[in-house]
Amino acid sequence: MVAAIEPTVPVANSRPGDLLDNTIHANAEQSANQIIDSPELQAPVHAGQLKVMTGYYSLDTGVVTIY
Repeated sequence: MVAAIEPTVPVANSRPGDLLDNTIHANAEQSANQIIDSPELQAPVHAGQLKVMTGYYSLDTGVVTIY
């Protein structure tokens, strides 16, 4: 799990604000990009048949924020 998140830390460090929040968001963005770029899903994504979105689930509140 650490290996998957580690590449997002430099991105998170370059953003203002909280490092943990920035890392969570950068990881979600990276995951979305990997899904979008996957050979199996490229065609439906680019045709507008599939939309990939990122979100944040708060363990404290149970609220999902889509961004």
